[in-house]
Amino acid sequence: VVIAGTLVLIFYMFDATKSFAEAWIGTVVGCLVTTALMSITMQMVLQMITTYIQKIGVLPVSSHGFGINITEGAEVLINIAVMFIVGFFLMVMAFILGFAIGRSAGINASAVLQRFARPV
Repeated sequence: VVIAGTLVLIFYMFDATKSFAEAWIGTVVGCLVTTALMSITMQMVLQMITTYIQKIGVLPVSSHGFGINITEGAEVLINIAVMFIVGFFLMVMAFILGFAIGRSAGINASAVLQRFARPV
C-alpha cells in the first residue's frame, strides 16, 4: 500500500494521470467502507441468531417429554432460515452501499466494464 500510495501521489500531481489517482483513492475508500459495513452487518446477524438459539434452550420441555417435537423443530428451522435470508439481504445492501460510497469518491465502474467488454 505504501508503494501504491507513493505512485498515487505522483499520479495526482499531473492532470493527465489525476483521474487514475482519484479512481484508486475511490477504490480504497470503497473497499474500506464495504469491509466495515459487512463486518458490522455480519456481527448483528450472528448476534441475532445466537440470541435466538439461546432463547430456544430455555424453552419449557415439550408435552411429550424431553426435547421438542417436529412442529416446534420446523418452526425453529424456519425462523433461523428467515434470519439467514435477512442477513444475506443486509450483506448485499452493505456491499452495494460501500461501493456506491467508493464510486462517489472516484470509482467509475462503467469505464472498467467497457474496457473489458470491448471485442478483441
